[in-house]
Amino acid sequence: MGFFVFLSLRKPQYIMIRFFLCSVLLLSLFNPLSAQETIGSFSKEKLKAFEDFLEEEINFQKLAGVEVLIFQNDTVVWHSVQGYQNLEEKTPLEKNSLYYIQSMTKPIISLAIMQLVDQGLIALDDPVAKYIPEASNLRITKNPQKGKNSPFVPAQKTLQIKHLLTHTGGLSHGLGNTLLDKELFQALYGETLDYTLHDTIESRVATLLEFPLIGQIGAQWHYSASTDLLALIVQRVSQQSIPSYLKQYIFDPLGMQDTGYNLSESQAKRMMQLHVVGADGNIQISKEQVPTKGNTVYGGTHGLFSSPKDYAKFCQLFLNQGKMNNQTLISPEMALKMRSNMVGNLLGNSRGFGYGFGVLRGNVSPIKKGQFYWNGYFRTHFIVDPKKNFAAILMTQKFPYSQEYGKQLNKWIYAALE
Repeated sequence: MGFFVFLSLRKPQYIMIRFFLCSVLLLSLFNPLSAQETIGSFSKEKLKAFEDFLEEEINFQKLAGVEVLIFQNDTVVWHSVQGYQNLEEKTPLEKNSLYYIQSMTKPIISLAIMQLVDQGLIALDDPVAKYIPEASNLRITKNPQKGKNSPFVPAQKTLQIKHLLTHTGGLSHGLGNTLLDKELFQALYGETLDYTLHDTIESRVATLLEFPLIGQIGAQWHYSASTDLLALIVQRVSQQSIPSYLKQYIFDPLGMQDTGYNLSESQAKRMMQLHVVGADGNIQISKEQVPTKGNTVYGGTHGLFSSPKDYAKFCQLFLNQGKMNNQTLISPEMALKMRSNMVGNLLGNSRGFGYGFGVLRGNVSPIKKGQFYWNGYFRTHFIVDPKKNFAAILMTQKFPYSQEYGKQLNKWIYAALE
């Protein structure tokens, strides 16, 4: 039928239709996004399905709002924002909002330490006591259920900087269920997660070191507040405050203008509010919010505010082997050590930990070997895949902590790559 239609057309009309069809064909050849519905290496349809999943979480009152950013080959390929900045006031969440990133502070402080190692100012094998005298004569608890004053034995090894980077120093963070954990948490943050209980990083580190270690140095991997000690070492070696050092050597070179320990008035207006799970299981605004100004504990365990856009630049640095914006922030060798396993089999055969990141040593479906990652207590997450050359960041503000959205991020991102 179509053939006879063409025959019946006059020559000018026939030529115009041929030109139109050829143009469509050429566009489909040279514009794979419209032809194959992909963005970079990702299926647009499956990324939209992830967005739909998150929308359901919001509709079912499991999530107040969420922002997701994916970049690949130095280009943002997906950036979505959904829900509310403040559920109670129905204030919409907008792109490039700010979030308290909690433990996603740790990799940034680890980078600062590795920069000092790179420059020869410190060494990975240096005793921590060289910079923090309170870290000498450490003792190991014999029974954490008996708390701070339990019987103890002396440490068999010297606590070194590399142990702090890899959470193998026997330190804790008070997040377990033993009496020692509970006493430590209360000493650091009080009964109600009070971030203002200490007014300096020196005070918080001194308190941490008053407690016995939970195990022999180097014998186990145990999530800890060891990065607070790293922050104090950066401060003492560089002779700069942590905010000053990070701004000069990390944030400004990377263009991370929205990352810091305190927010300006205009930045605070873009801050997503913390939400909690209520007694009915639904999400609601928290009565307690993280202070956005007046913070004086410049720690390494937590403390920074940031945005997905800013944190993507930090991740991109490691995909670029330590270089960004025509500057080398860290040598390729040190950048690789940060994302390579340095703890042997302490975390099993599939997972490991480098001098800054959690790492995948083997495929753990759907996650692929070589990925490095970390997350924050208020459910901020990032994953970086060097083989596929992408990073994905998900940020929200929800308490209590769960790995749920980190798992969902991995599930949907890798499904979109298949």
